Amino acid sequence: ALLHRALPPEMKATHKQIDALQKNFDEVASSEDALLKAVDGVKLDSNTWSLSCTKGDHHKGYTCGLWSMFHIISVGLVEHNTNEEEGDNMNQIATMDAANSLRDYISHFFGCEECSKNFVRSY
Repeated sequence: ALLHRALPPEMKATHKQIDALQKNFDEVASSEDALLKAVDGVKLDSNTWSLSCTKGDHHKGYTCGLWSMFHIISVGLVEHNTNEEEGDNMNQIATMDAANSLRDYISHFFGCEECSKNFVRSY
């Protein structure tokens, strides 16, 4: 729910991928093949990291892309909550809930175990 509500609406392909993953979450979580099948029909504008993240090495970019996504989410969270202030506050996203989601993602999915532990410890 955090990604869907905090990412800019212009990221249409990303929203389609999120929808595809949420639609069959239990199945998608069961295997890599199920994950790949769920997002197979959704094509992103690009499947490579930006030059600013890779510095010319196509094997690099994940960490930079991850922090870029976190930045986009944090800005989107503020924009979402600001828009909700004008209407029903029930749809606002609590900043601590968002922060905990990002912490949990790093804790469970970041490839560098030492980096992940340091991040969670600092949190």
